[in-house]
Order: sequence, then C-alpha cells, then structure tokens
Amino acid sequence: MNESRPSVTIIGAGIAGMSAALRLLQVGCPVTVIEKADHVGGQFGAVEVGSRYHEHAFHIFADWCQNFFAICKELGLKHPPDYQGDPEAAFEPRPVFLTLQPLPTERQTFESMRGPRGREVSDFKRLEYLGAPEYFWKNANAGVAHWSDMVIYQYSVLDMLSDDSLHDDTKAFLNRVSVNGFMNSRGYASDIAALLHHELLLKVFAVPSYRTSARSYQTYLRHTAAFPPGQPMKSDPSQLSPSFWAMRGNVHETFWVKFLQKLEDIAKAKGVRFDIRYREVTGLTLAESAGGSRVTHIQFGKQTEEVPDQLLVAVPLTGFKNIIKNSPDLATVAPELLDVRYLEAVPVPALNLYFNKKLALPKEHMTLLDSKDDFYAPDPSLARRNGIASKYGLSLVDHSHLWPTLSPDKTVLSVLAADSTLLMAESDETVKRLVLETLRQYIYFDPGDFDRKEEDIHLQKDRHEPLFVNTEGSWEYRPEARLDEGSRTFPRVRDKVANLALAGDYCRSKVDIVSVEGAIVTGICAARLICGEVPAPKEPPPDFEREAVRRAKAVLDGWIDLATRRSKQNALTERAHVKEKATRS
Repeated sequence: MNESRPSVTIIGAGIAGMSAALRLLQVGCPVTVIEKADHVGGQFGAVEVGSRYHEHAFHIFADWCQNFFAICKELGLKHPPDYQGDPEAAFEPRPVFLTLQPLPTERQTFESMRGPRGREVSDFKRLEYLGAPEYFWKNANAGVAHWSDMVIYQYSVLDMLSDDSLHDDTKAFLNRVSVNGFMNSRGYASDIAALLHHELLLKVFAVPSYRTSARSYQTYLRHTAAFPPGQPMKSDPSQLSPSFWAMRGNVHETFWVKFLQKLEDIAKAKGVRFDIRYREVTGLTLAESAGGSRVTHIQFGKQTEEVPDQLLVAVPLTGFKNIIKNSPDLATVAPELLDVRYLEAVPVPALNLYFNKKLALPKEHMTLLDSKDDFYAPDPSLARRNGIASKYGLSLVDHSHLWPTLSPDKTVLSVLAADSTLLMAESDETVKRLVLETLRQYIYFDPGDFDRKEEDIHLQKDRHEPLFVNTEGSWEYRPEARLDEGSRTFPRVRDKVANLALAGDYCRSKVDIVSVEGAIVTGICAARLICGEVPAPKEPPPDFEREAVRRAKAVLDGWIDLATRRSKQNALTERAHVKEKATRS
C-alpha cells in the first residue's frame, strides 16, 4: 500500500459515489462508503422483495454514455460496440419506440376483434432511429400525429441543434428560457409539435417542456444527434447504430453484484481497505486548520465521527439539501452552496407488475398517448390536460423480453408515471389503483392476472429521494464539478473546503442533463480532484457534424411553410370534427 494515497470517505452508494470508489480503489486509495439505505445503487438500483427484484424505473442507455459503458466493459459486460447478435451480450439494441392510443370504448368490441389478451402489434405507432435523417420521412408519416406537425417537430430539433445562442455565457440571464419559450419564438411552431417535445421531455427529464431548460435540452439533443462528425448519411439504414440500449437483466444481478465483487477484488489486490456502512449522515462539522477550512466530523443524528482524511458527498439533491441545512459551518464557508435550494426535484412513481400469464405485448418501450381526437380538442382542454399523453404520463416496458431469469411465459411490466402531480398526495394503495385503471384503458388484462402480494405488485413513489430536474435557469445554481479551469465561472467547494468534494447529476458537468452518465462523470471528476492519479472521465461525444445539420435543415426549409399552413388547417378541421362529434353524441 502506498501511504501517500489519501483515505477517502464517500457518503452515498449511488452510481456517482460508487464510480468514485471504483476509480479511487484502482489507484490504491482506502475507501469507506456510507449509505443510508440497506442496499447500493440508489435510483439506479433494485429492491429485492421476496423472490422478486423491483427496479425504480426501467433504464435506457445511449451511445454517448461512454463512461457507463467503460465501467461495464471492466465488469465483463459485453457492451454495444461488441454487440453482434450475441445472446450473451449484456445489452440489447432499442432503436424503436412505440406509442399506443386507448382501447376502443366498448370493451366487448375490442374482445371480439382482438381476442382476450393484449394488443396487436399494428395498434402501435413506431418511431425508429429518432433523429436519424435516414428515417425522417418514415417517422413523419408514422401516424403519431399529423404529418405536418411531425415535420415541424423534426425541423425544430434541427433548429435547436444549430442555435448557439443558448450556450452564450455573456447572456446568462437571457438564456433562462424554457423549451416552450424557444418554440414560441419560432413562427413555424405548432401546439402539437411543442407537445411532442413535451412528451419526450417528460419521459427523459421528468419535467414538462414549459419548465425544462432549453439549454439542457439542446445539450441532450447534441449528445444524441445522429450526425456524427465525418460520417455521411447511410445508404443502408441497417448500418446505423441503434443509439439506445436496454440492459438484459435487472440492474442488481446484472450490474451491482459484479460491481461490488470488482471493488472487493481491487481492494484485495491493492492491499487497501474497502467497506460499506449503512447509516444516515445528517450533517458535517468544519474547523479551520493551517491549510484552510476542512471537514473534521460527520454527524449521524446526535453522534459524530471523525473524518480521517478526504470526504466525498455523493448523495441525491434532496439529501444534500438536508446536509447543508444541518451544516452551518459549511454554509458559512461556502455560502454559494445554499443556492441548491433553488434547484428542483420531482418524484417519479414506478409500479412493477408480475403477471401470472403472458400478455401480447412487444419488447420495445411503450408510451401511452391520448386518442388523436383529443390531440386537437378545442382549447383550453389540451393545455389543462397537460399534454397529449395518458393521465399521469405513463410509459412502460415488458421485462420478460429482457430479463433472462424471468419466465418468457409471464409478463413483467415496469410502469413509470412521469407526470406525478396528482398522485403524490394519495396513499400507496390509491396510487396503485389509479395507475392500474389508466393502464387498463390501453392494455386489456383482468385484475386477477396478477397476485396482489407486495412482491407481485410493487410501488416505489420516490417521495423521499425525488429526481433532480433540469428546469430553466437551474444551471446557475448547480455546484461546480468540472475539472477544466477554463469552463468555470464559480469556485468548486474544494477551493474553499480543502478535503471536500461533491458528486451527483445535479452538479455541473459537461454531460449537464440528469442521467446515470452525468452522475458517473461527476463521481470520477470528484475522485480525480481527491487523487490526481485517477484518470479523467471520458469526454461527451465529439461535436456533431454541424454542416450535415445545416444541409438537413435546408432540405426542410422548402417544406416548413407548407407544413405550418397544413398544421393550422388540420387543427381547425380536427377541432370542428371534435365539436361536431360532441354535438351528435
């Protein structure tokens, strides 16, 4: 063991803290992790109930998650570049996302047409290789919305990709604009096109488009842009990367078991200490020393414990707010940390259902939308219903297609409620009932198709550890975590407290957006600040091919005026149809 390596205490065993632990152990630093839950992983974890595993939410990983896939490779998990239809690969491509509208009102009609279980594949609208110009017209005519609104939506993506003003730091206050604000500034925009962004953002960021930072959304689009530098359009679409990947197996058995074993193996090989303790940290105590302010003690309620050397706080936003509240010394030394109170987090309830039979559902991820008649219902109903998605903004996936430990003859649904405002004040049983009632408007199943035991119908409301959201203006208040000096306009906490670092996806990073990758990058950055021998994290993907975006946008320039006129005409026609239908009924 090299005695020059610092001993590190990490508060938080989520993916940010554990990524830091991995990198610190690899360079020979002793590590102790303190976690308030009884398991590791945080929101990227799975709860074991009886014989079942329940993830908080289903996970999708994009090509740009380079640090996540680098860790997977270290764990022996075959990652996307190695995927050639290998049945042992840890990830499966997910280039297609499906949308689904409600069942016919008359259940008997549905049963006679479709049979007693599930939906036909033809009921689903397919969106393939989102953002890829090769699939532009196919997606525009997929039937999700009128072709004109789909053209406007895809044109606005190109428009946002090529707009550099949102990252102009000389206009920091003017850049506090939402996605809706950006769309409203464009004369071609339509309500439905804006709502298509809204639905994507609810599923990706868990925040509506009228609250989402346009800057962060632009960063997300640039990460996922299907215009890699130096690569022309593919004449053969089969050569495209799927861009998105799903993990085969639940995250505990597939990822965390291997991860923890890796940490144990590294610690043994390096001859250094590694341990995890399950206690809740409530605050920090600071003192002045020759080198400036330092954290001297960790508080566990009324008990305290000395910090031997270096400290990394890698807890979710809500947990960090509580620590700041109970750490007056820290707030005095680094008052800018109090700004985290401006940051917002929202709960995202997840309901997992283990059915006792198979439902006829596809393997792709599914989003539930309103009927198309309701898309164009007269205002203010559209705005009041908060969009075109199902009530509670439900999306789902059938894990029985993905998890090899599950029976392929029994459906296991993971259902996520991205719009949880109307759910959080309700009891757990009421939330289960409301989500199931909404789900049955789209997918036919009987209440007796699963046992109502805790291990078969499991709800995680996420009330106490809500998800940080990239709201407009949030960038200014996020703690600095980046390594490059040139990008920093505010000090890192380490500049003021010599033995303290922060990590978590609410911290500033080049990834920016709330994500597993963002958490990992900040964790590795914090590890490198603590010990300079830790390699820096991989950068986000190289900048997209701007010239290709300009060419694609130029092609649509000739269509956008027609699309705008047709969208307005279609909206009037559809609204008149809805009014006429309502009058007849």
